[in-house]
Amino acid sequence: EQDLKIPLVVVNGPGCYDEVKVETQYEGIRLMGEVFGCEERAEEVIALMQAPLIMIQERTAGIVEEDKPAVMYIGGLKGEELSGSVWGRNYGDAKFGEEIAGIRNVHSEHEAVRQVSAEQIITMNPDVIILCTVSPTPEVFLTDELYAPLRNVNAVKNGRVASVGLLTWWGDFRLEVPTIMMISAKSVYPELFEDIDVGQWLNEYHMALYNLSEEDAQQLKVVQQLDWMDDEGF
Repeated sequence: EQDLKIPLVVVNGPGCYDEVKVETQYEGIRLMGEVFGCEERAEEVIALMQAPLIMIQERTAGIVEEDKPAVMYIGGLKGEELSGSVWGRNYGDAKFGEEIAGIRNVHSEHEAVRQVSAEQIITMNPDVIILCTVSPTPEVFLTDELYAPLRNVNAVKNGRVASVGLLTWWGDFRLEVPTIMMISAKSVYPELFEDIDVGQWLNEYHMALYNLSEEDAQQLKVVQQLDWMDDEGF
């Protein structure tokens, strides 16, 4: 900044704070709105993000603990060893899941992330698996023999596996918070969100967020490895 005489602006994500809150996402957007003289657009973007999050929170607010399925957020689940990184309570790729979508994390006794083997996944036996950070798409559990050892896990056996595609890199959430929460919420509580086609909702969200055509929004979804939702009618 001193040598080049160019102002430096730091936009912090939630991981930069001791207490993880979704509101810190909005702080960064407002800051960028000020920097670029687009305060009104910044508020529009925040409103786009808030609307689905409020809806998800309202729909899942009354669920009692014993009715919540055990959910595993796991990343890096690739390769012959079938190991992966399981995210703890409100941490990394599991951020905001409990706060916004009433999710019971199977690894909730831990705050951080740990590597687990296929044997440990089988022992934890989650009801729902949400794939994130460099993971395959859900259909591989049924089509790829590498994943055959996990086929008796409740989530796989009952078809309760979802993916957030390429949206996260070790928990780096930004404008994708609503998308990740929508996928998480519907995968865990499908009966509460059966009226929402998440694949179509995502196209509409991106069209409004980035001023895209529907064709471009669909292509973006393909690039993000989220078109599995179209194939499964999610």
